Amino acid sequence: MVEIGHHARFQVFPDVTFVPRRGAEAWVDVVDLAKLRKRDPDPPIWKAHRIDFHLFLVVTGGRGRHMVDFEHHGVEPGCLVHIAPKQVQQFDREGSFDAFLLLFVPARMEDLVPRSNWPTVARLPVRDFALIESLTRAMYEVGQDSVHASASRVRPKLLLALLEVAQSAIRASGSGSNWPGESELEAFEVLVESRFAAHRDLSWYARQLGTSARTLTRRARKQWGTGAKEYIDRRVVLEAKRMLVHTDLTVEAIGYQLGFTEATNFVKFFKRFAGTTPAALRASYE
Repeated sequence: MVEIGHHARFQVFPDVTFVPRRGAEAWVDVVDLAKLRKRDPDPPIWKAHRIDFHLFLVVTGGRGRHMVDFEHHGVEPGCLVHIAPKQVQQFDREGSFDAFLLLFVPARMEDLVPRSNWPTVARLPVRDFALIESLTRAMYEVGQDSVHASASRVRPKLLLALLEVAQSAIRASGSGSNWPGESELEAFEVLVESRFAAHRDLSWYARQLGTSARTLTRRARKQWGTGAKEYIDRRVVLEAKRMLVHTDLTVEAIGYQLGFTEATNFVKFFKRFAGTTPAALRASYE
């Protein structure tokens, strides 16, 4: 299912890579969280790690918390939790909730792969979640030796159905804000994702998109409840956090890679949004 990647000497978070169980086409997998806990993988799943695949937690029982990109989310039955490639996650150490882990590589589902506007935690209506849970269990059963159907052929079709159901359910429940191709801010999100390290000036993004900073701010507040400039700044801070715990680069070097010519300015910027210094954040995960 997954394997641990190589990492730098001072890297706090290991890489976890998707490895197919059977054959090159087995790019979708389902794992029972309770059984995974019993296997006691190395490193333990309650230690933070970064993944290179899409992961859904289909929460079926209990209550607990799950960390995604340094934010802790409460989860309970009926929740669908999404973790995207390059994101950092951490399971609760007590093992207080039950779930299936649905993993798939991003290149195979480009049209339906969740983007940043897919909610991290979606609390779905009972009937919709029951269908999602049934589809997940079907994918899990197909992978068992006692089932003769080909997992590499059946699982992708079941995953396609699950994503369609999930999108419709999230739209209906109001858990998601927008979807690929429907949001006027999608182009802004894509541009920020590719250029945030070089540009933090909202006016630059507005010029590239043929609009005004005021228009982007108004649309962002209406859609997300936060300003467009804050969206850029928080993306920079998130990347800084990832680099602090995933590399052995100095604070000064990280700031430089993110467009800061002075380390003191980077530290002030980081503390304003993160509420702590870069050094303190790194130390808290060592």
